Amino acid sequence: MFFTNGVDAPFIYEKGNVPAVQDVTATGVDGHTIRGNIAACFDQRVFIADGATLYWSKQLDPFNFSTAEDAGYKRFEGIIKAINVDRGVIIVSTTNGFQVGTSASGQYSWAALGANVTYNNKSMVTYGSATYYATDNGIYPVTTTESGVNQTGSTISYTIDAELAEISTEYREKMQLINATRLGRDEMWIHIPMANGSVVYIFRG
Repeated sequence: MFFTNGVDAPFIYEKGNVPAVQDVTATGVDGHTIRGNIAACFDQRVFIADGATLYWSKQLDPFNFSTAEDAGYKRFEGIIKAINVDRGVIIVSTTNGFQVGTSASGQYSWAALGANVTYNNKSMVTYGSATYYATDNGIYPVTTTESGVNQTGSTISYTIDAELAEISTEYREKMQLINATRLGRDEMWIHIPMANGSVVYIFRG
């Protein structure tokens, strides 16, 4: 298990290993000491968002972010808000819009995907055949066409958008999308933590 909190050095917990907890000397190829609270596993690497820069480790080695021939980084034009891995691509939401990354033999290609921005790293989730994200004007899918092109679709929240608009931005910005598909239930839960309790909307596929 890989842990990172944005302040301390990341660490790895491996049950049965001695020692079970090991710190990660996360220094990027650019010499920067990596500190980020958003991480994801893609292409057999650990990806960490640090501000506007996305760092990735050497393949199959989550302790190594500094080997230039294998590890690497990508600087975006906006601060990274969220990362989601879905069906062979890595989707990055920044304050300047979405970017979709694909891998070919350890080389990454990036393509812009709309100017929308999701609220936070918990407001983007894989559900059904798409990645869904929450933003100020609704909840949208990111889908892959038959030709392999990723694109944003139409909002699925049009029946509750008026109600969502009545909730203070302070709370909406904490919105979480949760894949609640379990034991035959085909659902995505939209959770908004409030000052006193929570609001939950249930979307049934």
